[in-house]
Amino acid sequence: MALPTKQEVQDLVKQLTEAANAYDDSASLAGHLARTDIIARAKDLQRALITADQTPAYHGLNMAELIAARTFIKIGALDAIPETGTISLHGLSKATGAQESLLGLFIRFDSLDFVV
Repeated sequence: MALPTKQEVQDLVKQLTEAANAYDDSASLAGHLARTDIIARAKDLQRALITADQTPAYHGLNMAELIAARTFIKIGALDAIPETGTISLHGLSKATGAQESLLGLFIRFDSLDFVV
């Protein structure tokens, strides 16, 4: 599968932008459909930009991120992060009892870089 042209990417971004402009934060069916449309448009863009040979790497990375997120939940790391302010890696280690090196590894694997 060939990569999309610049125009095709711009068209996909335009569709995503239009869906985002129609965003509805209500709990209604219309709100749900608007949010679902944004997600679908984002996935369309992502699928267009990832080539077949890159797909296994993205799936592997996704699995690693899910494992890291699940582990963070299981050890209580997400509960230890303050709602306001920050927490250091050392503070998170003390709060959870997990080694700093392990937490650092999971943070690199996941998009939880807001922790440090």
